[in-house]
Amino acid sequence: DNTEIKLEDNQIKYAETLVKKLKNTDLSKESFAVGITGEWGSGKSTFLNTMKKEIKKEDFAEIVEFNPWLCNSPEQVTQDFFATLINELSPKHSTLSRTINKYAKLLNKIAKPSLSIFGIDLDLTPSDDSLNKLKDKISKKLAKLPKKVVILIDDTDRLEGNEVFEILRLIRNTADFKNVIYIATYDKEYVTDVLKENKIKDPDNYLEKIFQVEVPLPKIESYKLWDMLMREIGITEASNSNKQLILKILTNYRQIKRFARKYLLFVQYVNKQMDD
Repeated sequence: DNTEIKLEDNQIKYAETLVKKLKNTDLSKESFAVGITGEWGSGKSTFLNTMKKEIKKEDFAEIVEFNPWLCNSPEQVTQDFFATLINELSPKHSTLSRTINKYAKLLNKIAKPSLSIFGIDLDLTPSDDSLNKLKDKISKKLAKLPKKVVILIDDTDRLEGNEVFEILRLIRNTADFKNVIYIATYDKEYVTDVLKENKIKDPDNYLEKIFQVEVPLPKIESYKLWDMLMREIGITEASNSNKQLILKILTNYRQIKRFARKYLLFVQYVNKQMDD
């Protein structure tokens, strides 16, 4: 569903201002993360795309887009994340990409259980020290890049609980490299429930430690939804009772778009049947 939602002028200006702030953010000691929150269909992806366009315009960062909803397990989330990062950076930064590849392979070994031969467990897990050294090496290489690296993560709320938790672990711990900015979209209520399921007692505090800036998109006014529906289906008038009933069912832009497509398809089908 590639529904594009029109942002308000103040939202566009806020996205542009936020990008300019990120451009000037000091990332010499740590990564930085921005969370764009809102309910399903509220315009999170559109806001993210607006930020992406502004980042390209300002030309201060290399953009990496990661789509975790294509993954089907927490382990694959981590593997695909580093595969995407390596693929995007390797054309310009081959040495850095090779170091990231070594780090990803070590993480993968840690995730696998130890081997057992003749009943004897063989602990092949690499030491934390070797992992931390590689991670520090990656951070130092990233810090020397002429541009920042911005990683966009959309549709986090399409994931299963453990996969959401893995994304948060990546941002907070596994991949919190210097000179990197994360911008992720999520439904906060859903993510909060996931954290509770993972025994996190204070989800709000946990998210505050991950995302230095959180951008909650405002609830959509009903009159804006109605205006959009009227434009989409080409109707100018409707009774107040029908309007209230429809807006109880269609509560966000994405639902309006989907309903309008189905409606117009049905009208087209009916007209064709009448012509035949």
